[in-house]
Amino acid sequence: MKLTAFLFSILVALTTVGCGGGGRLPVPDDTQNEGQIRFIRNTTFDGQVLSVKVVHEDESVTELTTARNAVDNGRPFRPAMPDHSGWSWTFINTAQGSTTYAYAAISWTNDDPTDYLAAGYWLHFPGHPPDLSAVEAAGFIDGPEIDVSNPPQMPVQGQATYGGPAGGIYRYQYGDNWGELAGTRGVEEYEAIVTLTADFSANTLSGCIGCQGDIAIRRSHLHNLLGDEVQHLEAPPTNYELRLGAVSFNPDDGTFEHTDVTVMHPERAITQSEGLWGGQFSNIPDPTGNPRLVAGFSAAGFEEADGSRGSFWGMFNGLSASWVAGESQEP
Repeated sequence: MKLTAFLFSILVALTTVGCGGGGRLPVPDDTQNEGQIRFIRNTTFDGQVLSVKVVHEDESVTELTTARNAVDNGRPFRPAMPDHSGWSWTFINTAQGSTTYAYAAISWTNDDPTDYLAAGYWLHFPGHPPDLSAVEAAGFIDGPEIDVSNPPQMPVQGQATYGGPAGGIYRYQYGDNWGELAGTRGVEEYEAIVTLTADFSANTLSGCIGCQGDIAIRRSHLHNLLGDEVQHLEAPPTNYELRLGAVSFNPDDGTFEHTDVTVMHPERAITQSEGLWGGQFSNIPDPTGNPRLVAGFSAAGFEEADGSRGSFWGMFNGLSASWVAGESQEP
């Protein structure tokens, strides 16, 4: 599935790194609109070659593969999913009139690489560097177990809890209370833990990013977009919480999307916030018969009393507590 909303978030991050300096950092207007997530397959993986399909706004497709477009051999990462191995790649495709850049991280079951989950983003420029005045961009999270053509059998009663990694881009523009920093901005990668509760009897899902542990700055996957050097931000994302309001999921395919996201902080006076979150349940059951994970996107923008503005854009992968507990007990 592909998130087509909040492209401005990625674009601002890109131009901030490339150009530096300040500027207005608005709360993304399209966080108020549902229907921004396209539940389509974006990847294939055969255990050797990963393919990422870039679906453009005009519905044309650019396909990037590790066999043809990978910048190097990639790098490993430690996945959160039990019994999984992880790897990541950067892709570049240069055509006559355009440049496409992508990043993908993938984890797969050790004894069955076709059981995988991939996540990443892509940027498409109708031109070549340094002429990057226009851009298409999107994030994606994809795999055989979150496929609307092969939907899960959703439970009709009971509850389940999920938890796992969340992360993406954090932006902050300093307001009047920050002295000489007022009007400047910072961009960094954040990591956090998402906690979710599914009430299958009520057909709802709700949760929070940052309620368990802190939202922290940590360069894990966006080094190619933001550079290798981690910025020092005077306003780090610590103590922010993204409260994900209850959303009704589609019992036929396990998808969901809602605009109920509230940003909270115990010390900073947040005057307004808005957002969007959504995703899909896995079609693979955990030991109790519930979906073994929930994967998706979250985005939120907020404004504080002194005029400071910030936003979070990212993805999450909530793992079933029963699945993780069952895997940890295996010999």
